[in-house]
Amino acid sequence: KEKDPRLYGEWDDARQGYRENWCRVREQVMPEASLDFYQQTIGKYGGLLKKIRREFRMMRPEAWSRLTRQPDGDDIDLDAAVEAMIDRRAGLSPAEDNYLRTEKKVRDIAVAVLVDMSKSTKGTTLRSEKEALIILSEALKEIGDSFALFGFSGDNRDNVDFYRIKDFNEPYQASVQKRISAIDFGLENRDGTALRHTIGLLKTREEKTRIIILVSDGKPVDKEYSGRYAIEDTRKALVEAHKAGIKTFCIPVDEKAADYLPRMYSHSNWVVIDDVTRLPEKISRIF
Repeated sequence: KEKDPRLYGEWDDARQGYRENWCRVREQVMPEASLDFYQQTIGKYGGLLKKIRREFRMMRPEAWSRLTRQPDGDDIDLDAAVEAMIDRRAGLSPAEDNYLRTEKKVRDIAVAVLVDMSKSTKGTTLRSEKEALIILSEALKEIGDSFALFGFSGDNRDNVDFYRIKDFNEPYQASVQKRISAIDFGLENRDGTALRHTIGLLKTREEKTRIIILVSDGKPVDKEYSGRYAIEDTRKALVEAHKAGIKTFCIPVDEKAADYLPRMYSHSNWVVIDDVTRLPEKISRIF
């Protein structure tokens, strides 16, 4: 079901300015399919998943940490208290930070994974993207980070389709796995608009570290949105993310490692996957 559409500006490099309210995002929840694809992926990558889960489990912080020499707390810091007593007897002004405090440790991270669902991903690329989403989701579940999964395609500036596959506050469960299984190719990919919509969603998050991982098949294309114009608009959207304090990591699936990529991703971390079938095994390592 489509939610209220949102309008976004688009960067026109030739004019060195934005086209205001130029693109319309149509947001909708990804429909569900059977669990067949998910189960096939789990079976296909069983050994890899076991290794990844173990590695990510080791990255998980200890549940509690003990802070010493605190101005207040739930117990006396004996070492600090003894030093304070010695200072007092020596006629010195004793330190007042004589307590221990126990705090829960958390990884303060929100990750939004944004996947290109344009028609050029049809076939092996789309299948590998879906497998990569499952593998990364399984890993992120182990580490406990807050994460969301989104997809995008569309047809011209008035119809940029944005699919919610998993929301930040939604548990990773069968309904999400069914939505990943249901991912299919659409028409075009207007990367700049999809990025701006994702930036807006991440701005509402309270986590200290916010990350967008963009997985695409390379060059953004949508009707008149092509060439230098599309490259510069995508680059500008990544600049906007940087200014908002959001880290970006772009993973283009591009056999030729095209020469426009360094320019387009100049304000982002990025790595080219030149063999799409290796995306599933590499994505958790990249993260």
